[in-house]
Amino acid sequence: MTQIKAIASDLDGTLFNDEAQLSEKTKQVINDCLKKNILFVPCTARTMSLVDDWLLKHDEIKYIVSSNGAIIYDKQKKKIVSRNTISAENAILLLDKLSLINPYWTIDANDQLYSSQRILDDKEENQFDEDFINHLLKTRTFIREYSTLLSDSNHDVRKIHFITNTPSCKEKTIECLKQFDFIRITSSHELNLEITHPLATKGNAFSTILQHENINPTLAVAFGDNDNDIDLLGSVGLGCAMANSTSGLQKVAHVIIGSNNEDGVACFLQENII
Repeated sequence: MTQIKAIASDLDGTLFNDEAQLSEKTKQVINDCLKKNILFVPCTARTMSLVDDWLLKHDEIKYIVSSNGAIIYDKQKKKIVSRNTISAENAILLLDKLSLINPYWTIDANDQLYSSQRILDDKEENQFDEDFINHLLKTRTFIREYSTLLSDSNHDVRKIHFITNTPSCKEKTIECLKQFDFIRITSSHELNLEITHPLATKGNAFSTILQHENINPTLAVAFGDNDNDIDLLGSVGLGCAMANSTSGLQKVAHVIIGSNNEDGVACFLQENII
């Protein structure tokens, strides 16, 4: 195999196991790659504040791509080096239209997550899973009204996330979203939708990093598990889909590897790259 110079990996469902943890084997393999001067870039839909501490504090990991590619953070320089976000004005316009159809939103603004109080109010009616609700309570601030939050600050919205609790709700939400030309629609779960700036993709973000580091994309490998990783896998010479990934991602992948619970990324890197 051609010598690999850079690696990009999604986190949830890819680098992390189903308990959202990094195994000791995965940590060791990442360290082995870094010792060989291979650039390793976590690329996640999470906000920076919710990225695993081990990755955040690792001195040799230079970049982190968060919020589905809206933000590129240079850890060594301790600053955001690229930002593709939705303006507060456009976010309010979108939410005004969508709230009549789907009031179950989360706003990722300035690395903070704000969720609609309606998610909690209607959790029994929608049969939202209790573990899911508990996760939201730990990671989000619940609010009833978004316009004050966005209007009273200079928030640039990194991502808007809609819970679509049925396929028909998802279809209606997508149809309504089609009227806006300032967004990109993707998904990281069967019943969710993630809205970002059109240029806010993991693939665009990783391509920007490769260009800055003077690394040919053919010398890079990427790993993912969901539809929001499609462009990431398409941005490199070798795109790897997890065994637990969506059919959409598997269709564009060059290779399908082991699952996230089997240390699929670590095993592939160990066997083929290191």
